Amino acid sequence: MPLTKSKEWLALKKTLHQAPRVVGPTFTALEKASAEATLKSLKNHLKRQDLGLKRLKPATIEAKERAGLDTRILMATGEDSSRSMINLIEVKKRGKNFVVGPSKAKKHHSGLSAEAIWEIHTAGAVIDNGVSVIRIHKRDAVGKTVKLMSARIKKASEKVVRSFLQGLLVKKKITATERRAMVKAGLKELGRKSRL
Repeated sequence: MPLTKSKEWLALKKTLHQAPRVVGPTFTALEKASAEATLKSLKNHLKRQDLGLKRLKPATIEAKERAGLDTRILMATGEDSSRSMINLIEVKKRGKNFVVGPSKAKKHHSGLSAEAIWEIHTAGAVIDNGVSVIRIHKRDAVGKTVKLMSARIKKASEKVVRSFLQGLLVKKKITATERRAMVKAGLKELGRKSRL
């Protein structure tokens, strides 16, 4: 019997047809979980100040102390303030992808939009306010956190792909419960618990 007519080939062909329906939602869930894990890691790094970002100048630290602000980088109004940089960052859906970035709706304590203030800190800036020239050094906290998380995210993705392919080879259909289990396995690699 030709290969295209064999029962094994027909079963595999039927299984492969479900791949896009299973892979899409599985990777969307993993991508969202990866972005959430990256955001959590970013906030923890900012609290600990261990990303290796350029230190503030002594004059800046003194000015922050006089104003009663937190002297940590990107944390002027503290961890709990909704207008502090640490709380202006969120997981956003951009097209089909999930990314970590500044909120479009929130404002920084300075009155600038979260996006504007984040761009200033991510790229660096020189600001002439008419009285003095202020140099803000590049402090790309998100970029550094993504680099730190990339190996964990890659390992989690590989685990999900491996589980999915093994499931396809063994079974004709992968259930929603099995798909959630695959994502949970990936989340475990990311070091976080699943809320599925």
